[in-house]
Amino acid sequence: MGRKKIDIKFVRNRDCRNVTFSKRKNGLIKKASELSILCGSRIGLSGYTPGGNLFAFGSPTFEVVTNEFLNEENYQLGGESSKQIGGSPQIGRINELNQRLNDLNQELMEKGKDPIDLDAYDFEGLQKVNDSLKVLQSEIDAAASLLALANRPIQFIKINHGNKWGKPKLIKIKY
Repeated sequence: MGRKKIDIKFVRNRDCRNVTFSKRKNGLIKKASELSILCGSRIGLSGYTPGGNLFAFGSPTFEVVTNEFLNEENYQLGGESSKQIGGSPQIGRINELNQRLNDLNQELMEKGKDPIDLDAYDFEGLQKVNDSLKVLQSEIDAAASLLALANRPIQFIKINHGNKWGKPKLIKIKY
């Protein structure tokens, strides 16, 4: 037995209307979330419930989407000349990484060292630097593991043959 198709018309019963709204609102938010994830778009959705309460959904957040929309210059509505508001979700990550790089360069300059100039590298060069850093990180992790192992207490096992049953007995000695 499948779902019953309902006619798209105003629901007169207030209780049924509230239930229908809450179920369909969740479906609408789910579809907006899926669209945002699948296409990498930023979506803002707002409305009022039949009871008059405001609800809002945004990906990444409603505030971010509305601020971008309100602060966007030269946006046009409709027609072929309309443009996508905002950018890809990677832009925020790129901005975070650029800010982190600037902070690290500032720390290096404060310590009297030369800052890192990543603009001097092409993509392949950056890939090699990244691979080198990964190898260095694994070597540091291995050295840290060895150091932690070296700092553990040493245990010796002594075999005691002098018991009355004639069977060897193992005794652990910690130093």
